[in-house]
Amino acid sequence: MKQPQRRRFGHLLDIAREAIASRFVGKSGEKSAVEAAGGPPCGIFVTLWLPGHELRGCIGHIEPMCDSIEDEVRECARAAAFGDPRFEPLSEAELAWIEHDPPEQVE
Repeated sequence: MKQPQRRRFGHLLDIAREAIASRFVGKSGEKSAVEAAGGPPCGIFVTLWLPGHELRGCIGHIEPMCDSIEDEVRECARAAAFGDPRFEPLSEAELAWIEHDPPEQVE
């Protein structure tokens, strides 16, 4: 990922990763240790990739479904990892291989 995108979306990528990983360590994943001030709600798409740019999951909403952008990212990340009907739920072994695109904000 390019540096300007990492600075802009870094905390959202961290929230997505933690939300997915929390499923395997028995945490609820409801709030992140890297929580930001709380961006305004908006539509979000989260896309997960395996190495080689192989799609592994993509879920999103064109309208906000949560109270903040962080909550929206958290929900879409979990849905992309465990609820995309095109794929089996993400396994713990795959977790280390997953690459995330920056969440795409829908305006």
